[in-house]
Amino acid sequence: MANDFPIKQKLMKKKIIIIGGGITGCMAALYIDKKKFDVSIYESKNNLGGVLSDFSYNEDSFLNGVQYLDINTKWYSEIKKLFKGKLNEFSHDYGSITESENSLLFTNKFAVPSFTNVKPNLLNKTIKKSLNSRITLYPKKIANFLNLYLKKFNISSKRISWDQACLLHIGRVTILDELKKLKKFKKQNKIMDDIYAIEKKNFLNDQIFNAALPKKGYNNFFDNLCKILKKKKIKIYLKSKIKPLWVDGRLFLTKDDKQSFSADYIIWTGNPTHLIKETLNEKIDSFPIRIVQYSANIEKKVDNFYAQIFSTKSNFLRFFSYQLNNKNKISVESIYDRNENNIKDKINTLLKNINFNYQLTDEKIFKNLSVRFNIVTKRDEKIFNELKRKTLNTNLICGPWDIYARNDKILYLKNIIFNLV
Repeated sequence: MANDFPIKQKLMKKKIIIIGGGITGCMAALYIDKKKFDVSIYESKNNLGGVLSDFSYNEDSFLNGVQYLDINTKWYSEIKKLFKGKLNEFSHDYGSITESENSLLFTNKFAVPSFTNVKPNLLNKTIKKSLNSRITLYPKKIANFLNLYLKKFNISSKRISWDQACLLHIGRVTILDELKKLKKFKKQNKIMDDIYAIEKKNFLNDQIFNAALPKKGYNNFFDNLCKILKKKKIKIYLKSKIKPLWVDGRLFLTKDDKQSFSADYIIWTGNPTHLIKETLNEKIDSFPIRIVQYSANIEKKVDNFYAQIFSTKSNFLRFFSYQLNNKNKISVESIYDRNENNIKDKINTLLKNINFNYQLTDEKIFKNLSVRFNIVTKRDEKIFNELKRKTLNTNLICGPWDIYARNDKILYLKNIIFNLV
């Protein structure tokens, strides 16, 4: 009889399945492991990493966008313990270009749309409806610019939710010659605080400018993380095509169209398209944005720097410089245009505009095309909320699909996981 208790404990061990092997899914697995549950990750691609996966070209690689890790978060401190000496921590600078047909303004103090010669007005309370309702809060000059800028994404601001401004990097704007007034307004009014930016030194210490990147890139980082997870007895299934199936109010899964299986909890961090179709017989809007990234190795020693590009003339969206595998690199993200030409000349013009002291000559430019489905419409939000309501008392744990910030996604799941019994 004395030996029965550990056997029963083992039999009663909770089984958790995570759908999606990005950083959110991997951190969820680490948190679940702390509770001594049985945990498995199912990932559709050949490797873990999700949107953080690098672009690889033979023996070379480039970051897939500006993917800094926030060293001021609790989850980063936990990752750092697992990757001693393999993460490069640094302070970084940033800036932005705001360009219209008649003007170009570069600032190295803000990474948001920046303006001059505009008078801000103190706002009354407003209802947070759509992105369009957010834009209309700005003075006419700023609102007109933002509406023109959004045309390149081929989306309607009336259909997009209020919070999607952050995903499009227009969550706040600033007026460079009215910063004192903006600082005063932000203290007086929550809406003004939400939609306008002032220099971070006004309310945060320099620690906020610190970040980290894996020294050998994210592909190497996730290869090592995969090994760490497996050492912890976390099961990982790559190249797994998972489909959801509801049976008597319980979520089951099929892998590669074979026999179904289930778990005490299924945490769905990956693309929810099939889950929503199976559960609600609905289809989310899924605005596809085709992004092309141009990258090059350069001889100039570079610091970690990025600049957001808000232009109604150019397809460029973002520039960033960084070091990876002891190589100096630059990358430019752009809206894909099959007729785009003279890329090297356009990049060189950009480098001049941001005071980056380098010009491309004979360097090879690497090109990578991707499609992003990040935009959440107001209708999508309603679908997500209905899915959460309908599955509240089931074994499904919905992922943070409508949350943009990586840190917030991880914290969202951490709080849920720590309440599991």
